[in-house]
This record gives sequence, C-alpha cells and structure tokens, in this order.
Amino acid sequence: MKLKKLSIVKAIQRKIRHRELIREFNDAVKNGRVLMYLQPQVDCDGNITGAEALARYRDRKGQIIYPEQFVDVLEHNGRIWQLDQYMWELAAQQLRFWQDTDKKDLHISVNVSPMDIEYLDVVHTLLALVEKYQISPGKLNVEITETSFMKTPERYISLVNELHHYGFMIEIDDFGSGYSSLNLLKDIHADVLKLDMGFLQEENNTNVVRSRVIIDSVIEMAKRLHMFVISEGVETKEQAAYLSDNGCDLFQGFYFSRPVPVPEFESRLMC
Repeated sequence: MKLKKLSIVKAIQRKIRHRELIREFNDAVKNGRVLMYLQPQVDCDGNITGAEALARYRDRKGQIIYPEQFVDVLEHNGRIWQLDQYMWELAAQQLRFWQDTDKKDLHISVNVSPMDIEYLDVVHTLLALVEKYQISPGKLNVEITETSFMKTPERYISLVNELHHYGFMIEIDDFGSGYSSLNLLKDIHADVLKLDMGFLQEENNTNVVRSRVIIDSVIEMAKRLHMFVISEGVETKEQAAYLSDNGCDLFQGFYFSRPVPVPEFESRLMC
C-alpha cells in the first residue's frame, strides 16, 4: 500500500513539473534559458568538421535539464515545433558569428520533426534565417529521422527536393531504425546517412558479427549512392577504428565528446 501511495505521489509531482515546464517555456526562450549545445562531428584524422545542435533547458534554479526530461513533454503538448524553430535560429546565429573567422567552414546540423511540418512552412522558415543572417544554406544541415519518412513519404520527398533546390544538405538520422530503409534510399536523395547507434550496441559475439556485416554493407551502399556516412553513438577507440577502416566519413559520440556549450566546443577547436 505504501509503495502504491508513493507511486501516486511521484506521478502527481511529475505532472506538476510538466505543467510548470509548459507554463514557463515561452519565458525560458525569451530569457535565454533554452540553450544550444553542440556535439562535435569528427573526421578520420580527428578534425572537427561540424556539430549537431542539441537543446538543453536551464530551470529557474540554474540547473540544466536534459532532453529526456522535456522533449516528450513539449511533443505531448504540441510545442516541440517552437523549440525546433528556436534551435534553428540559434544555429543560424552561430554560423553567422563564425562566418568571418577560422571556423567559417564548420556546419551545424539541426533537427526537423514531423510536428514542424504540421505547424511551419519549413522551407520558408529556413530560407528566412539564411537571408536574415546571410549564411550559406549548405552550412545549415537539415536532419530528418528515418522513421519520420515512413508516415507521409510523399510529403517528405517533396520537402527534401525543395530544400535541395535551395542548397541545404539533407541528413537521414537513425538510419536502420525503421523497416523500409532500402526503399527510403531509393526515393529520398539525401546527402548524409547517419547510422543508427543501435548497430554499435555489442551485447554478445553473435550480435557483433551480424552488426558489422550490416554496417559494412550500409557504408558500401551509401558510398555507391554518393552519400557521406556519419556514425553516431561511438563510445570506444575500437569502434572508431573499425568504422574508419570500413569507410565511415565522420564520427559522433561520447568517445570524442559529449554535447557541450558553444564556448567549450570552440575551445576544443583550438586544441
């Protein structure tokens, strides 16, 4: 009985926190408490070539809240598009800041979610940012998860084609997490394929062998389709070496760096 009451209390507390987060979200954006962290993307020589933009939320007490604690809440309440749009702007601002520096060749990848397409004219919004900050669209990479394509493929094909027309680079995130991956590559002319980090989860020897056969095949296929390959979730030196030997172009994961604030990201470029 005590455990049941404790569970009910925790559920109530969770709901209260979620309501507070939604109520304060606009104020958090207005006052700079929604932050852009950058996770480096590194080439085979260890050079940082760009980064993925990831959101962090600072509460009124100054504590950093991680995505697993607020993204689902925003999605459930129909507010995730506001977060994404704000992150796009932060990324565009940063690219503008780097434009006249030695970091001018870096790119930043931003996420486009299914709700963004429902609430926003994605192409118009991104083009407006490119014009506002006078940046190259080829530096603001657009990242779309593979599973998003499955829901309304025709709509996404049209979106990708239009973004390509204006010079944006398209990344397919979490490739291999869906069930129509090969058909997707036939229809979507993306520039970058991001391997689903699940392929790197080595639970036993049999899984390792099977995962590596799949990874080898996917990388070879991507190359023949003239796509770059980024592997996410790289956590060990051995994983990085294996992926490099088999033709992976870029790497992203805790082995190289966790997502970090922009100043820390910039300081790593100077090392």
